Amino acid sequence: MFYLLDQETREPVAIYEDYQTLEWERPLYTPGTFSMTINTNQYNVQYIHKGAIFTPAPGEPVFIVEQIEAEEGENGKEDEIMVVTGRSIGGMFEERICLPPSGESHDSLTDVPAEQALKHYVRENAEANAAAVRQVPGLVIMADQGRGDLVSYNARFQTVAEVLEEIGNNAGAGWEVVLNNNEFQFDTIHGQDRTNEVFFDVEFDTALAQKWLSTDADRKTFAYVAGQGEGVDRQIVEHYLDDTEPTGFSRRELFVDARDTSTGLDERGRTKLKETEEEDIFETEIDPFGSFEYRTHWNLGDIVTIRNRRWGIQKAVRVVNVKTTIEDDKKTIVAEVGRPWPTLKSRIERITDDAGKRV
Repeated sequence: MFYLLDQETREPVAIYEDYQTLEWERPLYTPGTFSMTINTNQYNVQYIHKGAIFTPAPGEPVFIVEQIEAEEGENGKEDEIMVVTGRSIGGMFEERICLPPSGESHDSLTDVPAEQALKHYVRENAEANAAAVRQVPGLVIMADQGRGDLVSYNARFQTVAEVLEEIGNNAGAGWEVVLNNNEFQFDTIHGQDRTNEVFFDVEFDTALAQKWLSTDADRKTFAYVAGQGEGVDRQIVEHYLDDTEPTGFSRRELFVDARDTSTGLDERGRTKLKETEEEDIFETEIDPFGSFEYRTHWNLGDIVTIRNRRWGIQKAVRVVNVKTTIEDDKKTIVAEVGRPWPTLKSRIERITDDAGKRV
């Protein structure tokens, strides 16, 4: 089922069961997405419009309709379908800018738990401490429990989503907005280490299918981080992750534009390099009725074991995205582990972001 919510009360006002396909994603570090294909002759279709709010179930992500596409088949209205897509409520963090406090050049945090940092930037720019016109309706931040690695961050006019993704990638801490008690509850995700309990392996029927990608296509090993100043007076810091400076074929240089800050350039370089670090990427289709049940034995953010004897792989990896698809009453669950599976769009965004301002 898929529930349409009243925007004011956040109570269900319509239920959708007769869709052709329904798919939604729970990424660990970024807003989720959904897509539903439904015949326009089905019950309650008239209530679907841009801005409508849906959820698969209480405790699941909440989504906003942002695009509707209609297509009529050869039989006319009888075959007319509607494809409805959008982002999670967390997509509003891509529409909010991190504004510095009055009189300050940056909104800076130093050596605080990742959970505190993530919730701070949401609170200041989309919840209670933001101006009323900037607050996301119905958003409530859950109590801070001081979880996660210590992080430092300087925010200045990035989107809230960009800040959450950078902090999350660096600290291994995710976030999500779900519907509970008629509230859009924002909380951070700190997965458990289940490597000794949960393994995904086709030969042992704990996975239905696996895809593996090992790539250096986007890998960078050395960063020139440029801070404030102009021309020869611009601050430049060199940073690399290994104990020794990479050379030869191992040296893959990256320019990082950090004009927004005069401090923390090493940390900015480290964060950008870690985003491109060499890592195996996996997509694993999980049997919803198998030995390891989603949300019971493993969940988004957990560290699990991926095994494939023929590929010679046994590795502990973090679950960074869960995609659920329902089609013809069949439910499919795909876990992305290691890093999100790259798309052409993600590659273009990385190339554009890495270009920076080199003046």
